[in-house]
Amino acid sequence: MKGMLKLMVVIALCFASTFLVLNTTGVLTLERIRNCLELAQASPAILVASIIIFLLFADLFVAMPTLTIMIFSGFFLGPVMGVLSSIVGLLLAGSFGYGLSYRYGDKLVRKIIKDE
Repeated sequence: MKGMLKLMVVIALCFASTFLVLNTTGVLTLERIRNCLELAQASPAILVASIIIFLLFADLFVAMPTLTIMIFSGFFLGPVMGVLSSIVGLLLAGSFGYGLSYRYGDKLVRKIIKDE
């Protein structure tokens, strides 16, 4: 149980640190977010769907508000295209994450949790 808590804390700190780095470097500001949303509204649907798929896939490595991205996909693309792009993005992230954990999961857990 102690090892599992240690693993959860390490993963939580990794995800939180990505947000803090983006926020402190000025990459993530309210004005930039507003500009991106206005640009997304004027962009073609296939481009917006591709970006949504990429963001949902990138959530595997960098903490992102997944539910918010899926809500925005419905807002910008409509219900059918929004659902399809969200499903594709989540399916890619889930499949790739499963493959990574299947291949490297045991080694990573043994490295983080040193249990005799």
